[in-house]
Amino acid sequence: MFELTVDSNGGAAWFEQVDATLSREVYFYDHSAGDSIFTDSLDVLFQMTELVSTDVNETRIDFLLERVNCWYCEPPYTDIHLRVNFLENSVHLVGDFCDPCCDLFCFHLDAVAVREP
Repeated sequence: MFELTVDSNGGAAWFEQVDATLSREVYFYDHSAGDSIFTDSLDVLFQMTELVSTDVNETRIDFLLERVNCWYCEPPYTDIHLRVNFLENSVHLVGDFCDPCCDLFCFHLDAVAVREP
């Protein structure tokens, strides 16, 4: 589950809270914690509550988290990109980033969420 807030007048959107888990734990470098960790939290992995909306319209929202403070990162590959596509009764989330640490894993998100009444 997650809560997405959209300010269409201001052209901004953000995730208020994210309580979604992956099917298994993954190992990655957590830039916020400054350490390699295991997590099954979608919010921790994609830092969803830290993402900044870059394009907001009626059909989709694009989010970006630039990792400019990372001394070994090579943007744009390490930046977190996430797109929310609005469908009839659901949203389609697509995202990715590559982690230069921990064997250069790349993470891809492709999920559908159904709106709760």
